[in-house]
Amino acid sequence: LHGMVRDKQGKKMSKSLGNGIDPIEMIEKYGTDALRLSMIISSSPGNDIKMYEEKIEGYRNFVNKLWNISRFIITNQKSKIKNQEIDYDNLTLADKWILEHLENLKYTVDISLKNYDFSFAIDSVLCVDNKKEISKFEKSDGKGCEGSRDFMWDKFADWYLEVSKIQRKNDAILIYVLENLLKLCHPFIPFVTEQIWQEMGKEKLLMIEKWPESKDYMELTQVNVDFDMLQGIISGIRSVKNENKISLKDKVDVIINAEERKDLTGESIGEIEKNRNVIEKLAGLKSLKIEKGIKKPKGWIHFDYRVSVYVNVGDLINTEKEIKRTKKEIDNLEKYIAQVKKKLGNDDFVENAPREIVEKEREKYQESIAKLEKLKKKLASLGN
Repeated sequence: LHGMVRDKQGKKMSKSLGNGIDPIEMIEKYGTDALRLSMIISSSPGNDIKMYEEKIEGYRNFVNKLWNISRFIITNQKSKIKNQEIDYDNLTLADKWILEHLENLKYTVDISLKNYDFSFAIDSVLCVDNKKEISKFEKSDGKGCEGSRDFMWDKFADWYLEVSKIQRKNDAILIYVLENLLKLCHPFIPFVTEQIWQEMGKEKLLMIEKWPESKDYMELTQVNVDFDMLQGIISGIRSVKNENKISLKDKVDVIINAEERKDLTGESIGEIEKNRNVIEKLAGLKSLKIEKGIKKPKGWIHFDYRVSVYVNVGDLINTEKEIKRTKKEIDNLEKYIAQVKKKLGNDDFVENAPREIVEKEREKYQESIAKLEKLKKKLASLGN
């Protein structure tokens, strides 16, 4: 099932070195579920595992996240937590989006367990390691299961839960998704999931509940495209605020160009209007106009995410000062990129330096190129 368990430096644990970990001590300090996760995640046949206290402490945070999500839902749904039925005729865009991803998550976890890939199964739920290659997990027809990962932390907690606080249209979905999450997590973190299940007032134990039925992996529909557009608009506005040192609490004026484009239908544009209150509240807006044929207002920052978005930051920043600062940052970054490029163009360095050092320099180069492009777009948005 797994390779050798090693310490933080990769050394074999032994009594003589005194680098072992007492599992009982870790359980008392961080909980059994956290210890289980630290053993399961990143464990794959033939590969050794590094085990250390900070790692176990980190996985306790994921257990806490599930507990906090559950507590919020249970507290707000206590009076109607039983016998709720989903009104499928009145689903919001967010409702359809989370249900699509839940179905694919069920499939991913189910097939991973059948393949004895326990690490990937729980990783798909908790979003512990975003950098893990999806290509490792493939169906028999060669199709990967993109879209099923980072479900609990990103999709459910950071997005659907926040949207549901605003819309409050189909609370039964919160219960339905939570129940399925608890079932999918139970083989890996049985203690906290069982406790939450009892807090929900369930009569039977979670451990004897029926495993969630999974359909075949589904291609994501237009729903995913449209919700991705909403996410991009909200995240883009937040980024504009962050890049210009504006507090997320400070409200700004925004205009969205509602013209149809090749990748958008009239219905997609309509979803922006239907979810106007979501954009206003999650992005922190003073006003939101959705119009056609918009020309960039002078002094407003512009970005594209399927639609053109214009953000008015004029009252909150010194535009001239920000232009000057951005230009200086671009100059410094261009000099740095030239240095790294020269180093990577040196055959002696590439051939003789340790491989990880060379790869790190290449990563820095690509990251710097991306950052430079972003800064140039920002400068153009500021009017230069």
